[in-house]
Amino acid sequence: MSGSVYKNLDMFSRLRGDKAAERVQLVTTMWGKVKDENLAESRVLQLENFWKPILDAGARHERFYDDFDSASEIGKALYTQFRRVLHEQKETIKRLQEEAIAQKDPELMKQLEAELRRLEAELQKTEDDMNKPKIPFGRLARFFSKKPPSVSPPLGRSSSTQNSCSSTA
Repeated sequence: MSGSVYKNLDMFSRLRGDKAAERVQLVTTMWGKVKDENLAESRVLQLENFWKPILDAGARHERFYDDFDSASEIGKALYTQFRRVLHEQKETIKRLQEEAIAQKDPELMKQLEAELRRLEAELQKTEDDMNKPKIPFGRLARFFSKKPPSVSPPLGRSSSTQNSCSSTA
């Protein structure tokens, strides 16, 4: 592993603290193209050894198998984690609100209520975004399927022109 990667992980840990590691997923790719399972597992062991401090602090290693199901599982895990973090934030704000009521601090109450509304709006926006993908499902399915997408000829060239040009090259 290069020194710059190590420095980046170390800086991340120092900036965000060990608690942030629980929110990290280290995703390795190309698992759908593995030909030598032993070599791949050996590489994973090297990576996990290198990532040991952040894994021990709560980060998770996930494998992306170059398909829709794998992407969906990783996305669901991230979404679940996001919802958990927002829930924790909302619970903290509710506890602070109770304390503000006990202290009879109306200004603090207003600020906390505004923050709670902001968090709820953020959660709703995320749920809306999750339910409305930016990329049409058919395009996603083709991207994650094993079949290569059909290639259309460049603009201004028909497929017969393209075939004759490529056969002469």
